[in-house]
Amino acid sequence: MKKWTFSGILALILLLGSLVLLGCFFAAELFPSFAGGTEPTQTISTPTKDTTIEDSSSTQTTEDTTTQDTATENTTTEDTTTEDTATEDTSSGNEVAVYTVAATHAFVYEPASGTLLYSKGDMDQRIAPASVTKLLTAYVGLQHLSCDTVLTVDANTLALLSPYSSVAGLLDGYQLTTEMCVQTMMMPSGNDAAHVLAVAAGRAIGGADLSPQAALDTFMNEVNQVAASIGMTNTHFVTPDGMDSSNHYTSLKDLVTLAQLVLQNDTLMKYARMYHQNLTLTSGQSLSVKNTNLLLDPTSKYYTSGACGLKTGTTSKAGACLLSAFQKDGKYVIVGVFGCPTDSTRYEDTLYLYKTYG
Repeated sequence: MKKWTFSGILALILLLGSLVLLGCFFAAELFPSFAGGTEPTQTISTPTKDTTIEDSSSTQTTEDTTTQDTATENTTTEDTTTEDTATEDTSSGNEVAVYTVAATHAFVYEPASGTLLYSKGDMDQRIAPASVTKLLTAYVGLQHLSCDTVLTVDANTLALLSPYSSVAGLLDGYQLTTEMCVQTMMMPSGNDAAHVLAVAAGRAIGGADLSPQAALDTFMNEVNQVAASIGMTNTHFVTPDGMDSSNHYTSLKDLVTLAQLVLQNDTLMKYARMYHQNLTLTSGQSLSVKNTNLLLDPTSKYYTSGACGLKTGTTSKAGACLLSAFQKDGKYVIVGVFGCPTDSTRYEDTLYLYKTYG
């Protein structure tokens, strides 16, 4: 065996040392865990970063989801808010859009307490009453003619009617009682009946030989005297039917008085509250008599239980008018609307006022 020299052994040791160092180097490259603390930290941190990224992604997704949920919630909230706002706006709109009375003059009055519950327009201002005039015409006529007095329609009396008058259908030669005349004047608002009654009553006052015009003038003079005597001090009527005239006027205050007068008269109230009747005249003719007041019409959308009259009216100067009465709990409420732009608004005004103040 070859003997190792000192220098040989030293060279071998250096060679082995070099191999060990080289082995460590390659081991460090191939197996980083042998390298100590720095790389393992990096090695651990890498998955941590990946996890963080995944978490971040998950967080982002969560945030997105949250954002979507929030957006959804916001959308829902906004929708709800919008709906609530719309509801509030609607409610607010309903509150703001308070019903406006179309009549130029109106009132609500309770006779039992003598209380004026509502008024629009000057209660003392002169206004045109249209066919509401017929209430006073009927009242005064009944003061001078008995209900069963037979009246005869004549052509000269009918000739006094204004053009485009509303009529009940009375013709020359027809005969009817005073009460029938009141009925055909009150219910279908017959201007023909108003003139027949006025001329007959005028002759009863001034004499049977009076001409139709003279008898009419006599009657209207009586009407105005009666109006003054019952407290209608701002009233002057020229015609028995209420056709427009510059000197034909009344006031809301006087109409309150007139309405109370009518409510106390059984004959007038009988026909003020009656809607329809087939009437046979004394002379045998048949008339279908229907009230112009739609508050009394069971088929009308304006029909109101408790309504008991009183009178409609329409002229170009007066507009559409309605003097009405309602009975509730044994008490009356009187509602008047004058100067309405349409027939429908007079009922809408009346019902609004009655339901709100009556």
